[in-house]
This record gives sequence, C-alpha cells and structure tokens, in this order.
Amino acid sequence: LLLIFFTLPLLTTGNSMVALKGESWLLTGSVFVLIGIAVLACASFFLSKLLITRNIYPLSQEELEIYRERQSRKKVIAIITTAAFIIIFFVHFALTEIPHGGTMFYDYESFGEYMAKNEKRRQYGSYYSPIVSVPTEIEEVTSVYYDRYGNEITREEAHKQHIMDLDGNVVYEYYDFNENVSSISYSPREDDCLPITVRTYDDLEEQRVRNIFIHLIFVVVYLAMLFVSFFIYFRKRPK
Repeated sequence: LLLIFFTLPLLTTGNSMVALKGESWLLTGSVFVLIGIAVLACASFFLSKLLITRNIYPLSQEELEIYRERQSRKKVIAIITTAAFIIIFFVHFALTEIPHGGTMFYDYESFGEYMAKNEKRRQYGSYYSPIVSVPTEIEEVTSVYYDRYGNEITREEAHKQHIMDLDGNVVYEYYDFNENVSSISYSPREDDCLPITVRTYDDLEEQRVRNIFIHLIFVVVYLAMLFVSFFIYFRKRPK
C-alpha cells in the first residue's frame, strides 16, 4: 500500500515524465508515503474499533482491557505527533519562504551602475547555459520602442525607471538594462529609499537548490518523527 502511495505523484502531476526527475519524484513520493502512513494508521485505529464494538472480532475481558489501554496510548501519541508535525511544518514553510541572496545598495549611484549593465538573463536546467548576448549596436538598429500612447521613443527612454519616496516624489532615475535582475525592493520613506535590495535570477536558482535540500532534510525529520512515534508505541504498549 505504501508503494502505491509512493507512485501516486506519477498520476497526480499529469506528466509521466516526472519519473525521470529524481529530485521531484523522491520529494513528492516521500510526502505521499507520509500521508499513506497516517491514513493507514487512522484506518487501523477505526477499523479495529468497529470490529470489536460490533463483536465481529470478540475479545475476552482481559484482552478488552489491553485493547482499550492500547487505544488510549494511540490517541495520546497521535495528538503529540500531530502537534509536533504542525510546528515543524510551519518552521519548514518559513525556511523555504525566506528570500535567499540579493545585493544591497546603500547609494543610488552604485545601484544605477548595476542596473545599467547589459547583462543577459541566464538559463538553468539540466546544465548551465547562459544566453548569448546580442551586440548593442544591432539591438539599437533593429529594435523600435513606443510609449503607452504609441509614440516612438528611444531605447533609453523605454528603459528609464524611477525610485519614488513615500510622498510619490522621484528621488532617483535609472535605466533597467540588466536583464538578469529578477526584482528590486526597498522601503519608501519621506525623503529616502535606501538601502535597495536587488535579486537576480542567479539568486532565484540558488534559492531553488537550497530549498531542495531543505525539503530533503525535513522529509527525513518527518520520517524520523513517525519512526520514533511508532517505536514508542510498540515499546510501551501493553502486551
């Protein structure tokens, strides 16, 4: 049954090629195994209770006392394990949501120089493959830019961006030629917006790889918690 749960990602993703992606299948398959263990444990708990209460599976008085004590221990261990799972899950979720990498700029000039670089966005996959840069001279000749009203404008005007303070005043103008930049963030104030944090697609790729390792670590933690819970129960249950 657990093997069936482990193979469920092949059915739920809608893409059979996921089997070739080891990191994806191992992670999702392990999560489904955890769900399967929880489902089977709950089914065993309620099924045995149903069979005994309806006298389909009769017990002697001594066996009934042992059964009731076992059920009580199962409830306590299940409640503690569930609470621990919830706490650890929120820690797991919080760690994966923390932004990774990024460059902080404490002056507008260095920020503007970085954003004005003609750096192309890199592609990541099974291998590292940077996009071939197109010469600026060709781009200027072949590219035509328009504003929102349909009027033709220059390349510099098309790439001009603004940093605004809390009152909506422009405190700095820059050109966003750097295509490898994924996002910029800052906290607008009345007269200043520094520091400014710039994250690139390289940072996003590093975060993706880091999150894979975080997922793997927490999957091991979840499995270890289940193992400890079952070990404690089978060790402490009345014989």
